[in-house]
Amino acid sequence: MLIQRIIHSFISHFCFLPFVGLLAYGQKTDYPLEIGNRWGWALSWYTYPSVFQEVRGDTIMPNGHKYAIFYPDFSPGLESRFERKVSDRVYRYFPYADTEYLWFDFSAQAGDTINHNPNIILESVSTDTLFGNSRRTYSFFYDPEPDAIDDEIGFRVTDSIGVSGVDWWNGSWSITGARIRGQILGTVTDNTDGTYSIPTEFAVEPIYPNPFNSSARITFFLPR
Repeated sequence: MLIQRIIHSFISHFCFLPFVGLLAYGQKTDYPLEIGNRWGWALSWYTYPSVFQEVRGDTIMPNGHKYAIFYPDFSPGLESRFERKVSDRVYRYFPYADTEYLWFDFSAQAGDTINHNPNIILESVSTDTLFGNSRRTYSFFYDPEPDAIDDEIGFRVTDSIGVSGVDWWNGSWSITGARIRGQILGTVTDNTDGTYSIPTEFAVEPIYPNPFNSSARITFFLPR
């Protein structure tokens, strides 16, 4: 009887509890793609949101898959972004190439390569506090051309929020608020007539991909 109790205690403390932890961590990550979801963004030194992004609709592409339409895309030079989620993986579709790529994989482990072309790596998985709640955050490293300089981008993706940060070599964008499934989190506008708020101070966005690139884009804000 004593031996049975010892075995039961061992299983409860050293087997069952870690297994529960693994189940909790293994839950699928919520990456909201519903129409009407909206995010506000600001440069790291600019506290009020200056750029907004919204899921404007969905569409079926020539490959037969349905994608959520993000407008505008949070990448210089691209007007819209097309994404779909299958299980714990997020795919992006690029119309000019008629191709989709695996972009985020939330079932991967830190250090795993998500895609070789383009080159995407899951750098780390952490638990961070955002909008008053502890949420899992995944940090992905995107390097479209490994031999090029200063074209790398870091994406932070937070459970139940979506992309929560974008880091370039000379600056960072961070989320200030979101409207997810009708719930308002942080600071975000409900105005859907435009994608930019009226600037209240001078600000210059990071030069992407770098100032030595012939296609470099410089965006700045002037207060009225």
